[in-house]
Amino acid sequence: MIGKIFDLVVSIFSGEDADSLTDGDLLDIDGDGEADSIALDSDGDGVVDSLAMDTDGDGVVDSLAMDTDGDGSIDTLAMDTDGDGSIDTLAMDTDGDGSIDSLAMDTDGDGSIDTLAMDTDGDDEIDSIV
Repeated sequence: MIGKIFDLVVSIFSGEDADSLTDGDLLDIDGDGEADSIALDSDGDGVVDSLAMDTDGDGVVDSLAMDTDGDGSIDTLAMDTDGDGSIDTLAMDTDGDGSIDSLAMDTDGDGSIDTLAMDTDGDDEIDSIV
């Protein structure tokens, strides 16, 4: 699921309509006819760099896709995967190739990251879990 959401958001930001996105635009990323995301310009420079999403359709934002390095591409996805209202998973593209290569997870719900999964050799496959 994480990869699917990440790929969908990356395609939105790299598509031909990406330059027309403005702060506050509502989007229907799952194509069901209902707005489920809002485009955000978090640094006020006129370029949308984040997307707040309701990925499970319950009316509450549970995921935030971000361009943390300002290069115009989404590189981090923060998610509440268990529906408790707290971010428990970060998916990151640390090398800028458009694929997730690192995951940081709070698997026991205590608010602290306790699992890291990484692609250490660049083959787009997680090969190290700490």
